[in-house]
Amino acid sequence: MTEIKYSKKGTTWAIEIQGDSKQEITERFWSFWNHGATDGEFHWLNEERGYFWTDEKRFSKSLENIFLFKMLNESDELREKDPDGWAHCCKGVKGGFLPRAKELAKEALDTLEASEYFGRFSDALDFQYSWNDQRESNPLLRECNKSGEVN
Repeated sequence: MTEIKYSKKGTTWAIEIQGDSKQEITERFWSFWNHGATDGEFHWLNEERGYFWTDEKRFSKSLENIFLFKMLNESDELREKDPDGWAHCCKGVKGGFLPRAKELAKEALDTLEASEYFGRFSDALDFQYSWNDQRESNPLLRECNKSGEVN
């Protein structure tokens, strides 16, 4: 079973995934990736935990998509069991399953816990600007390790 937590870093969010196995965590990450939460990489913190970067809008939309596809898959299973009754799952509901998917996504966001672990991890990182990079005229945000060396 996986657990999802978040850490807000300005307008950017780090979404932490904790789980019992690397495979379980990886599958959960790919679900978020496939539903548009991120186009970035997953960063492992240890064997049971990692994170990816997103923002509130993309993460919220991915939750809506995840819930929508879950309901659609469940309605397909209902159709196999009861071909005449499955169409009533969302009959008369404006927008079909989407309004309920949005409600479920909002509930999930409202109950999402802040990541204490990620807060401790990210506090150990030091970010600094480099104004003198010859390749670019804009400042670059560089991540430094604990010894102060730029990565």
